[in-house]
Amino acid sequence: MDLSKFSGSECELLKSDQLSSFGISKAGTPDQGTTGAQCEYKADDRVRGLNFTLSTLEKINGLDGIYQKKDSYPVFRPGEVTGYPSVNFDGTNASQGDCSTAVGTAKGAGFMIQVNLHDRSSAEYTSPCNVSSQIAGLVVSNLKGGR
Repeated sequence: MDLSKFSGSECELLKSDQLSSFGISKAGTPDQGTTGAQCEYKADDRVRGLNFTLSTLEKINGLDGIYQKKDSYPVFRPGEVTGYPSVNFDGTNASQGDCSTAVGTAKGAGFMIQVNLHDRSSAEYTSPCNVSSQIAGLVVSNLKGGR
């Protein structure tokens, strides 16, 4: 799956109804990150909400770049997101509201979802990789359907 056609429009890879299901009503903010172009999404409820970032992996050679650093992540779980290779990873134990899911869409290409859940009482707080994987699945679905 070629991501280059979405270059510069990363904040359009999720639809407003998909964002609202995560408590986000405002469009994402584009930026440049260490792995590539990115879009930051902020929860409407800053205390109990979910913030996440969608980043391309163009600067680090896709999933290969994530695998090169796998020893630095206490949590590193390869898997699949709607038929594409993925990795759930975190710098701590992925049970405190933070997790990242990277998805390889082609050789040297892919994207990553980094979530931060704030509500310690939510069920997702202790399993944030489920949330990052769910969002990654939505992105893949939108990419396949051309948004």
